[in-house]
Amino acid sequence: MHLQAAKVGIFYPLETYREQWKKGENGFSLFAQEVLEHAGVTFKFVERGRVTKTDVDVLVVSHASLVEQDDLPQLIEFVQAGGTVVQFGGAGALGKHTGLVPLRRLSAGYAKLPEADEIPEPLKFLSGESLSLSGVESVSAPLNWRGEGEMRLTPEGPALQPVWYEAPFEKGWIAICAVDVFKTMVFLQQGDQPVRHDGASAPDGTAPLDDGILKAEDTLQQDWEWDRRFTPSGGAYFAFPYSDLWREAVVRCLVKWALRQGYTIPVIGYWPAGVKAVAHLSHDSDLNIDASAETTLDLLKPFAVNSTWCMMEPGYSPHIYERVKEAGHELALHYNALEEQNGKWDRREFRRQYHWLKEVAALDGVTSNKNHYTRFEGWGELFAWCEECGIEVDQTRGPSKGGDRGFVFATCHPYKPIAWHDEENRIYDLLEIGFLTQDLDLSDYWGKSDIVFPLLDQVERVEGVAHFLFHQVHIHNSESVRKALKTLLAEAIQRGMPWWTSQQINRWERARRSVRIEKGSISAVEAELDVTSDTGLKRGVIHIPLEERAEYGQVTRRWGVPCLSIVTDIAPGTTSLKMELNQGEGAR
Repeated sequence: MHLQAAKVGIFYPLETYREQWKKGENGFSLFAQEVLEHAGVTFKFVERGRVTKTDVDVLVVSHASLVEQDDLPQLIEFVQAGGTVVQFGGAGALGKHTGLVPLRRLSAGYAKLPEADEIPEPLKFLSGESLSLSGVESVSAPLNWRGEGEMRLTPEGPALQPVWYEAPFEKGWIAICAVDVFKTMVFLQQGDQPVRHDGASAPDGTAPLDDGILKAEDTLQQDWEWDRRFTPSGGAYFAFPYSDLWREAVVRCLVKWALRQGYTIPVIGYWPAGVKAVAHLSHDSDLNIDASAETTLDLLKPFAVNSTWCMMEPGYSPHIYERVKEAGHELALHYNALEEQNGKWDRREFRRQYHWLKEVAALDGVTSNKNHYTRFEGWGELFAWCEECGIEVDQTRGPSKGGDRGFVFATCHPYKPIAWHDEENRIYDLLEIGFLTQDLDLSDYWGKSDIVFPLLDQVERVEGVAHFLFHQVHIHNSESVRKALKTLLAEAIQRGMPWWTSQQINRWERARRSVRIEKGSISAVEAELDVTSDTGLKRGVIHIPLEERAEYGQVTRRWGVPCLSIVTDIAPGTTSLKMELNQGEGAR
């Protein structure tokens, strides 16, 4: 048995996007590039008119509306020659041409995916279509469509039409997802519009978003009733990283259809070998009491845990910064735009506070920022300000209320946000690493620390970052908070989750994103891969999906198929890796 690495492409009709931008419309289907890049899938953009089987094996059409009538002959020829088209967002021209038409538009709902063994809960979506088979006599090229999964209006509501449709077409396949997955991920992670006014509060009073302060949660897209669960102590929290589960579903479908055509898609693992998920601890200095910093340093020392310290004016005394740096912690910015504290949402003010921190803490640069009180306004202004200052990580997107703890933005992975149409929906050169909850056991309002266990379970499940926020002042003043933090530190360590600073996560994530599998060949005895990397990667993992019937030695299961998981150091530049598959891990 022999597999070649598939050439994956994303359909990129630039003129269509330009027309959308002229009309003031967003092309959030462009977020597909961020999804695949973070997932560790090597791809290239394929322009309109250049879809050929020579250049690409699996073509991702990130939204059905991107395909126009003039594109159909080349797409059909591509499939007939053995290519696979995987389209998201409904039927579009391709579906109508082959016998699949929209029945109704769905602005929101839940998708029960066919892989119920690994994703049993219905996944929230925020745009999609119910599809139907059209009459054969009205279709140019009718296909034998088969549907999988169920779309629902509510998590436990009656089943509507399938989520996925697939059909063979001569030598190739067409697969269509009724859900607009990439728009859904953008809405869940960034909201459906710029933040201009307060959001709707939780009916049970646990999350009063209408507080007169603009903040990240004000464009929250999750449902207070359907998307929250309760801890054993009765605390409500958003329970599922829907966006991360959608990302895995996208990779799964690409892997599935590539294997069906005799190809594989090597995937770069999220973390170094032996690391399932990462824990991250941050602190916000707020009241800037030196004694609270001393207490925090003393508490962390026995655990050998390094954390990220987000500093707000006027800051600590100079000797505290030296102690923090000597202990291996990261100093970051805590931008204060809270009007009642004389803050201001303003580009120049952001830069002023950034330069203040560099000066008082004697820093050459600052890697990370988290806004005070999760203060947020507009769409991408903050991300652009960070870029201008050389800040590469933001941590602002997290809960400011006790009742919206958990996966409030449906993700625990570092991701690069997408811009609004006025910036042509570019991907910002910034990683967002949101937090899950803060100051456990501080009060009944902030909830009990029993939330730690379901949150860590879900983070491990999707191989993400478990980011917890503890204010130094609360660590100093509250024994219950100190006890909760110690319990959290020990629990993550016991699970094998290393505690990384924001700076460490940033370095690793950017290094792994620079790795590309240019081509590859896998047989029963060896794998040969041509790999390029900007900076190199130590103890990187390359997952290689395999056919069910093949025998390749020791394998694990990922995305519903057997996989080889190869551990190797990847050098900067271009490297040809040749790995013997039954000789243990490593490359020669």
